[in-house]
Amino acid sequence: MTDAQVHLQLYIDDVIRAGRERGVQVVVYHNGKLVIDIAAGITDVATGRPVAHDTLFPVFSCGKGLQATLMHMLVHRGLIEYDTPIAAVWPEFGRNGKDKVTLRHALSHTAGMPSMPVGVAQHEVCDWAAMVNRIAAMPLEWQPGTRQVYHAIIQGWLLGEVARRVDGRLFPQMLREEICEPLGTPDLYVGIPDSAQPRVAILDEIFEEGKRPTGIDDGVPRAIPSWIQPLH
Repeated sequence: MTDAQVHLQLYIDDVIRAGRERGVQVVVYHNGKLVIDIAAGITDVATGRPVAHDTLFPVFSCGKGLQATLMHMLVHRGLIEYDTPIAAVWPEFGRNGKDKVTLRHALSHTAGMPSMPVGVAQHEVCDWAAMVNRIAAMPLEWQPGTRQVYHAIIQGWLLGEVARRVDGRLFPQMLREEICEPLGTPDLYVGIPDSAQPRVAILDEIFEEGKRPTGIDDGVPRAIPSWIQPLH
């Protein structure tokens, strides 16, 4: 065990005891050599299950880089071009003024539609067909290419459906076959299989009294739905 591992372990243990973190994994490689490998705390307040070295933690927005990589691969293979209108491969998407939105707009977060579909319920986000139908029916918030606003959550379905239309595979399958298997990273998922569920750390936000989300969409266009934001 290296000195760095010992010192960082002591620090993380103090952080967890103080309640500033609940569960932590830290892995560091230097020149290809594993020098720090720490798992501490718990994954779930309900069960007290400890964090292990193979615990799966949710991560946010890292998927956008993976998704962009897959889109670049599809462009490289000649299946689509950056300036191809999305409606050319996904005709239903061209409604309500979206016929000029290109793959380049989507990749650069300038498509003019950063918000989630208004009124979408929490349970619907796991229904791919329902979500892409809602997105296809959405209007633009401004003309594509005129403003850049981060596609916080909608990006997954927006680019994922483009990929499905030109390649035929859903994004999780493409991720596994094109990135995870070649790189030897089997525990990277977008949509976990049932077999991995017991290893997942439970994300449990702490809200002030009276500010816990209701789980109901408030009807206001937002990049992040109201049902995963604290009320104000």
